[in-house]
Amino acid sequence: MPLPETLPEGAVILHESIAAGLSEVLGLAPEAADQAAYDVLRRVLETCGGEYFYVPKDIRLAAHGRDIEVWRKFTGHNQRQLAREFGITVQYVYQIIARQREKDKKERQAELGL
Repeated sequence: MPLPETLPEGAVILHESIAAGLSEVLGLAPEAADQAAYDVLRRVLETCGGEYFYVPKDIRLAAHGRDIEVWRKFTGHNQRQLAREFGITVQYVYQIIARQREKDKKERQAELGL
């Protein structure tokens, strides 16, 4: 599907990324991935059009996933093992645990309506 020529470059890049992801991850045929990406892009533009928002690089997403994995594997006394496994310092493991503990606490309080 040809995109409108007036579409900003960022939107074109977003469309291409979505189409490639749909094709690669879901195995959609290129035409189906292109159409689905266009539909998703239209929805994003309707929802976020005119807004400014920051799209972080993949590294932050990967770090977030790593932090969740560190928290999941944390037993209360395995900080050194986690530091070696994830290639980070023991001090950074403590920081991750503190952040994740606070996040977990807030989520549990929200569930209780506190």
